[in-house]
Amino acid sequence: MIQRCQGFTLVEILVAIVIFSVSLLGLASLQGRVIQANNGAHSTSIATSLVHNATDFIKDQSQRKNPIFNDLDDFVAHLDGGSNYQGNLDPTCLTSASGCSREDTVKHHMAVWERELGEKLINGRGHIKKETRSISADGFVQDFDVYKITIFWNNPGTRGTGLDCSMDLSIDMSCLKSEILP
Repeated sequence: MIQRCQGFTLVEILVAIVIFSVSLLGLASLQGRVIQANNGAHSTSIATSLVHNATDFIKDQSQRKNPIFNDLDDFVAHLDGGSNYQGNLDPTCLTSASGCSREDTVKHHMAVWERELGEKLINGRGHIKKETRSISADGFVQDFDVYKITIFWNNPGTRGTGLDCSMDLSIDMSCLKSEILP
């Protein structure tokens, strides 16, 4: 009597290996995308923190009886990741008894914010702009100031250079916008 051998044929084993290999390649690709998304979320978190830093400074100064600058105009500046602004990162007046002038204090805060943009974000850039808006009600017109904070950066693996916040990362940098009424 002939006995049949139990088991898998070579073709069945090769098909199983091919299916297993394709699934591993899919998982590897997915892992790469998860890492890229995680890095993007980390950059967004850093940008959010930098926006909060600027917002806190603006709110703090607007609530002082004698703010260090008039209507925050001196704080409005265009920043470009460490290349344009010439603020003093370590003014000696911060630790002296006489204190800092309004201008030195503002320049120091701007320099620190700019340095953090350049160091913590890839190609980090940002600006803070003051805009006056008006509301009219019952024949009265009320003007008020709004400060617009915008931060731009590149996520790892993206190369956008535009500053339009279009969400197309092949063209524009990632961006985060915030408006504050002090």
